[in-house]
Amino acid sequence: MKKNLKTILYILIISSFTLSLNGCGYKKAPYYLEDAPQGDENVEFIIKEPSK
Repeated sequence: MKKNLKTILYILIISSFTLSLNGCGYKKAPYYLEDAPQGDENVEFIIKEPSK
């Protein structure tokens, strides 16, 4: 019984650790090339051409 609980606990710890390493990944800011939105007092849009 204790061996089964230890195994389950270890599986949960290892799986949660590996899931935390994956995360969502880095996402770059969107590029607005046409019809760029206008910023307001709280938001500032930086418009630039994407690099190749």
